[in-house]
Amino acid sequence: MNTAEKSLMQKLSYDPLHVIPASLPPHPRLTLTLARLERTRQQLATTDWVKLAFDRVMQRLQEGLEIPGRWTDPAKPDVDEALAYACRSAVAGALTGEQRWWDESIRVMRALAAECEGWMVAGWSGQQPGVPLHMSQLRLYAMIYDLLAARPLDPKTDANLKRVLALRAQGLESCPHRFCNNYGTWNQACRLAVGLALGDRQVIHDAFYGLERGGIWRYGFVHTLRHALLADGMHWERSPGYHYYSLMGFAEFADLAAGSGMDIWHLKLPSLTDAEGCHLHRDLGPAGDRELKWLFDAPFYQAFGNRDMPMLHDSGLSNLRGVHVWGPIYDLAYQAYRDPKYAWLIEAMEREYLERPCPGLPMPLQTKTDYYDFVRMEAATHPSGR
Repeated sequence: MNTAEKSLMQKLSYDPLHVIPASLPPHPRLTLTLARLERTRQQLATTDWVKLAFDRVMQRLQEGLEIPGRWTDPAKPDVDEALAYACRSAVAGALTGEQRWWDESIRVMRALAAECEGWMVAGWSGQQPGVPLHMSQLRLYAMIYDLLAARPLDPKTDANLKRVLALRAQGLESCPHRFCNNYGTWNQACRLAVGLALGDRQVIHDAFYGLERGGIWRYGFVHTLRHALLADGMHWERSPGYHYYSLMGFAEFADLAAGSGMDIWHLKLPSLTDAEGCHLHRDLGPAGDRELKWLFDAPFYQAFGNRDMPMLHDSGLSNLRGVHVWGPIYDLAYQAYRDPKYAWLIEAMEREYLERPCPGLPMPLQTKTDYYDFVRMEAATHPSGR
């Protein structure tokens, strides 16, 4: 660490913003909370798109059951498929109450823990630790453990799953993007997921405030929100694609925190013009508060009149209605803010995409994570907005 970073570390108290609760709620407390699961159970009897989403989960589970021994070969582990299957099983167990789905999820998670531990820190699927594939797998592992821990696990299984989750989280320190860029934002969200799943207040603290490990300082969420937003609300990397990838991490952080009573959606923090050790960007926003909502609002004012987006750098977002590829981020934002322009955008997406891979599902669920995102969504339709 340089002098500025050491000074920052010394100034930080444990929780200077008083955002971390004294105690955490029971499992599940991450993405799929008790309240969301209960709402979804009720919707299954009355809401077609929820029933369709759940039927797809059960169909994929049945397909998996028909291949004995799948995902347990240590020579060629397909961890993405294994984790998706384990998550579907845990979701099915949580929504139906059927023990067999809990048992199936535990079986796959035990296999992953036992057979993959030797190459865990080096990165699943041969990926560099800290890059998106690694981080998405880590977040999913934390979510699955959180669901499974809602029921009593035998002590040996519980200890082993927690130990492997903590071991896997060490890969976050290998991510070279340790300042306030888009990968760094996801790094913070995944760290929070691990801390909440394990009930580890130190890890939760590190996700918020940053940490020093091996003489290297890594920024946390607080620094990024204060430092990475420009005056117009855009992320400093400016590309709409990078902006939304960063926004996904911010939204995930806020959504995870909300399950434990931490309101990041409405948190306001004073702007930061001091680099605190590193400037990745020359442009800085003016004095004043920063808040997460800026990131959701900014693209509305970047877009042209027909909602086309400026194709800067390597952004693939050609029109604002294409934000569904990043999942239900505006659905979550609407739940938090009830902003009519978010409802307007969601309705525009639903109205204008007449052809979709899975008819009957909302556009934000036309992704590979529909099997748990459907539990996060309150509704598929919204007021017309403006």
